[in-house]
Amino acid sequence: MKTRWIVIIGVSSLIALLILSYFIIESLYNYYTFTDVFKNHINPLHIVDIHYDPVEKPKLGYYSTIEDITRQDDNSINIQFSQPEFQYSNGYNPIPVFTSYYGNIRINQTFVVSCVNFVKDGQAENFPDLEITDYPSISILKYLGPDIKNEIPVYKFLHASTSLTADMPCDYPEIIEHSIDAIPVYVPDGFEEK
Repeated sequence: MKTRWIVIIGVSSLIALLILSYFIIESLYNYYTFTDVFKNHINPLHIVDIHYDPVEKPKLGYYSTIEDITRQDDNSINIQFSQPEFQYSNGYNPIPVFTSYYGNIRINQTFVVSCVNFVKDGQAENFPDLEITDYPSISILKYLGPDIKNEIPVYKFLHASTSLTADMPCDYPEIIEHSIDAIPVYVPDGFEEK
């Protein structure tokens, strides 16, 4: 009977150790695959524009991977991310089908809204006007809070883009999840809304 309990405790301990090891390895993988790249391997940002999304969901949908936005009492927003109808003018859709991801974004937090590797996708020659590297390009939004634009309630974002200086898989939803608040984006002095 005593041997039986020793075996049960030993097997249980081994299973617990394997489960713990899995989570440690996954955390390290996610850090070095995503977070480290966002923090240490990014070209200077190109501020694109101030981006407005109406509170009432537009007929054509929200920008890029944003499926739905719900404002919270503290003015943060809950965003549902999913594979949209988003595509470039030549029909190229860079965002694969993925399981929906839900994130809460507070005012001044940033997140990657899309990731594209034109070279790996075989699309580089289709975009001669873009500066394309061997590494992914990303679009980033910084949530600036709720606002009113032309008498319409909107969510206000600063839109930036850049390319990375190291490789990273454009895996969804991981790319979104691990980018939240990982990339500092500042509104440049004298920047005028377009």
